Amino acid sequence: MEKNQLIELIKQNRINEALKLVEKAVEGTDLQNEVILLASTYSEYAKLNRSATEDFNTLDMQRNRIVNRLLSFLDDLPAETLQQIPTPPPVMASSSHAATPQPAFQPQSAFQAQARPGADGAPIWKKYGLYIIGGLVGLVILIGLMSGDPEEAAGDATATMEEAQTPADETLQEEESSGSSGVGVTGLEAEWFEVVAPGTSNVVEINMVDDVNWVEIVSESDQKNFVLANREEWSVYLRDDSRGVSLHLNLYDLTVTYNDANGQHFKLYDIQNAGVFTE
Repeated sequence: MEKNQLIELIKQNRINEALKLVEKAVEGTDLQNEVILLASTYSEYAKLNRSATEDFNTLDMQRNRIVNRLLSFLDDLPAETLQQIPTPPPVMASSSHAATPQPAFQPQSAFQAQARPGADGAPIWKKYGLYIIGGLVGLVILIGLMSGDPEEAAGDATATMEEAQTPADETLQEEESSGSSGVGVTGLEAEWFEVVAPGTSNVVEINMVDDVNWVEIVSESDQKNFVLANREEWSVYLRDDSRGVSLHLNLYDLTVTYNDANGQHFKLYDIQNAGVFTE
């Protein structure tokens, strides 16, 4: 299979199909863990997309990150490995189930504003702010009319509208200027994590030893070594080739996903805190 055929598959939004084909081609090689991690990330994205709990911009940003990582992986893939990937059948769209075109992916910064969405995906302040402002303006005008000075009422209403808009503008600016995760560091900066298994209170540490090596400390007698596989703004990826397992430390949803040698993955920990070592 040619590389441009895989790219065309991705453009058709058949990302999961492309990941499965690539994973099968690299099965049993050192590249398999990296594909498993990427597939796990895409699976999390797909669940959010189906649940409709995130706004469109957030989902689009996650999809773009996955696509960019997959394209970068394909760039590094040997030509002989690409040739082992079978060509998938084309998608046939019936007249009653025509394929819905997907927006072309555009690289975006992971630090776009993450305003809390309402039920329809719009930020809550944007959805209800105008109603609140309109109510305040109407109240000021009514008070002015009752006092017998319509012009003064109109002037006060204009001032009220300007004052009411200011907090929303300041909130948006603060959200746009905020670029770190919920624990105050990004995946590119984090050097230590404090995590807990769901339903427990025992704190487990996952610490960076040096630029390559990391250690998971459950207790003094239970420690596991990992090496750094990759870093991104919202993620740190660790692997242990001796056991064929890997960890995805996700600073976006504050979880740690475990991927075993059989390709199974599940949430292992919740991230409570993360940071950098101070001298």
